[in-house]
Parts: sequence; C-alpha cells; structure tokens
Amino acid sequence: MNTEQTTLGSRRAMTLLELMIFLGVFSLLAVATMRCIGDGRLLRANARDRSVMTAIALSELERARTMPSSNLNGGRVERSDPSWPSGTVAAVELAPRPDGTWLLDVTVTRDGAEGRPSVRLTTIRPGGPS
Repeated sequence: MNTEQTTLGSRRAMTLLELMIFLGVFSLLAVATMRCIGDGRLLRANARDRSVMTAIALSELERARTMPSSNLNGGRVERSDPSWPSGTVAAVELAPRPDGTWLLDVTVTRDGAEGRPSVRLTTIRPGGPS
C-alpha cells in the first residue's frame, strides 16, 4: 500500500516542463487578447471619426444647397471651423453642368493616427432661383 501512495503523490505534482508549456500557451493567449483589444479600440476610434466627418460633410452640403443661385460660383473652397475636431478640413467644389444644374462635391478630411481618412458626398442642385 505504501507503493500506491508514493505513486499517487508523485503523479499530483506538476513537472517543470508542464509548467513551461502552460506558461507559453497562457502568454500566447494573453498577447492575442491584448492585440484584439487594441484593434477594437482603433476600429471604434475610426468609426467615431468617420461619423463626425460624415455629419460635417452633410452640414456643408446642406449649406451649399441652400445658398442663393446668384451667389453660386464654380470652383473649390476649403474651410475649417473651431468647433470641428482639430485637423479637419471641408472642401466644397461647385461645378456648373451643361443642363443648367450644379454639381456639389464635399470632401472632409482629417489628420489622424492612421493616415488621412476622408468622407466624400456628392449631389446635384438646380441652377434656377431658390
């Protein structure tokens, strides 16, 4: 009976090799988890930036659409606003079309950690009196 107790006692202990394998697998899982958390934060920040830039582009598009026809001039105008996030610029481009309408193209760009993301919206507005 002593032999069985000794065998059971030695079977319960973890060897150094098993411990090293466990620590290796655990560290790989920890690194993968941290990387996923970091990627998730980056994706969430990019989505937030894009939604803000889309709202700015919509407001600039609406501002250009409600402008009186007598004030319309072809060309490109860039502007920024202190209420926008830093590094955000909206470029509004107006181009007359042969059918008497105007092509409105709004591009909003922002300096960010992942390059220079942009949002572009385009519409057509009538050229007659508004």
